[in-house]
Amino acid sequence: MGITRTNSMCLFLKIQTWSGFSFDREASDEVNVMYDSDPDAGRWNKRLIPKSMLAEITKIGAKARKLHDETGAPWLDRGGRVIRSAKYFEILPDFQLLKSEFEIAAKTFQKEYSNFLPFRAKTFMGKRYNKNDYPEASKILKHFVFEIRARPIPEVSDWRLTDNEDERKLLEDNLTNQLEEQETIIRKEIAARVFTKVNNIYKRVTKELKFRKESFENLPEISTIINDMNVFDDPRIMTIADDLLKLSNVDVNGIRKDKAYRAQVGNQADAILKKLQKVKTNANTQSNPESKKHHNAPISLVRPDVIHAEISTQ
Repeated sequence: MGITRTNSMCLFLKIQTWSGFSFDREASDEVNVMYDSDPDAGRWNKRLIPKSMLAEITKIGAKARKLHDETGAPWLDRGGRVIRSAKYFEILPDFQLLKSEFEIAAKTFQKEYSNFLPFRAKTFMGKRYNKNDYPEASKILKHFVFEIRARPIPEVSDWRLTDNEDERKLLEDNLTNQLEEQETIIRKEIAARVFTKVNNIYKRVTKELKFRKESFENLPEISTIINDMNVFDDPRIMTIADDLLKLSNVDVNGIRKDKAYRAQVGNQADAILKKLQKVKTNANTQSNPESKKHHNAPISLVRPDVIHAEISTQ
């Protein structure tokens, strides 16, 4: 029961901004000499503009990254997220709005930056001013990029680069291993999100410790998240999501007053925790022992024949 490619995809976010900093070799040498340090011991990076000038762009970028990081599950080490296709179209308007806000903020910055050069920059930097540190105002916008790209999940059959059967088998086995690893990563991520919340409830209910009703009120959100992360269409994950909703509807006052009811709720939480153990690894998938021999030859997990699906604010 691997990743269902017909209704899943990889999501990649790219945000690029001008840093507003520049390395000053002369100042670095002066400081290192002053403190009798090695020439490479210290680096002096000068801030070319007030921090406030980039604050709005930084804020929007942080919101976009947070939305991206909270969507779906991590896609190996490439910085992407694997999500259900339906989720992409659900969050697309949010990214479109953020992209629009980012572009407006970048144009606002360009105007302020144009007014900053050169006289305010000279005042701001004093003796450390160097006009070569500053990009031309007319070209500054090229340093600001906001892109969200959707790509299909790769398949073993994508490899059509060689007629040599042994070479193709090596590539296919390598990709199979990485996809299996990716599946394990996603399943562990799902289990971790549920375990932290439910285990806390289980311990506090069964040990008769104090608890907050918010512990139960947050469960519907976790239920939605793991359903969004269920790129396998795994019925076990769907069941756990339903169980979380049921657990969220318990009578909190009843737990405090009725020991039998408290024990019943504890059993509900315990049942969810036990189901999680079966979700962490896919019992229906058996790895190919032979393919593990070639595991150390990494390959890209993005299909080479894909056309980028980029968001537009038009």
